[in-house]
Amino acid sequence: MLRDLTDSEARAALPLKWGAVPEGTIPAWVAEMDFAPPPAVTAALTAAVGRGMLGYSAFPGTAQPADLDAAFRGFAERHWGWEVPLDSSTPVGDVVAGLRLALDELCPPGPVVVPLPCYPPFRDVVALAGREAAYVGLDPDHDHDDRAAWDAALNEAVAAHEPDLVVLAGFMKLVGPAFLGRFGGRTVNTHPALSPSFPGMSGPADALAYGVKVTGCTLFVVDEGVDTGQIVAQVAVPVEDDDDVASLHERIKTAERTMLVDAVGVMARDGFSVEGRRVRLGPLPGS
Repeated sequence: MLRDLTDSEARAALPLKWGAVPEGTIPAWVAEMDFAPPPAVTAALTAAVGRGMLGYSAFPGTAQPADLDAAFRGFAERHWGWEVPLDSSTPVGDVVAGLRLALDELCPPGPVVVPLPCYPPFRDVVALAGREAAYVGLDPDHDHDDRAAWDAALNEAVAAHEPDLVVLAGFMKLVGPAFLGRFGGRTVNTHPALSPSFPGMSGPADALAYGVKVTGCTLFVVDEGVDTGQIVAQVAVPVEDDDDVASLHERIKTAERTMLVDAVGVMARDGFSVEGRRVRLGPLPGS
């Protein structure tokens, strides 16, 4: 007969994840990935599974495969009434194990930039991976008297890490002159519409209200305007007859995630150039 791990057993088996969680808080064992992973992530996952990196067994001192297997099978039985045979259950880790996999398989050597605040176990995983962590606070309004002071602080915080490319990824605030003076031309952001249409914070709602049949997402070079920079990449998303703002925005976000990972990967690996309104990905011809 299958049984779930008790709260105390879960804390003992998974100290990395649950050691600091207050008593009385129920661990959540199963999470979903709500978007299709890009090819590089799929390849990394396949390689890791082929080497037997399953669940938390890759982390010293954390749960063994049988512990995690019991938890996953118990969750399936309790919530859906599934009786999962032992030989057909293969537990794999959640976002914590996923971060470790990304560090090992997808990230070049060197320090890892960790935004604060963050999910606390991320700090431990970075250390377990033998990486140095560079922490960057992302509270945009804390301890700054005005917008110019915030922009200057953001500028200095980012400059401390000497980035070749700055990815804002849905950052909902305009950067100012100090930041653009240092990082202009190599900072990108995403927008949930096909620029130049429907700029601003309500792109999906505006697309629905206008009655377009196709909208999408855009990766663009950040300038002083609202979603006005040079276009790096775009993906079209059809508008369905029964769409509301939430359903349309979810499909846009799914496309946006893949677009962001793929395009930024090319920019980081192969370079890019900006000429007028045009952005060319990859090395220049003849270089």
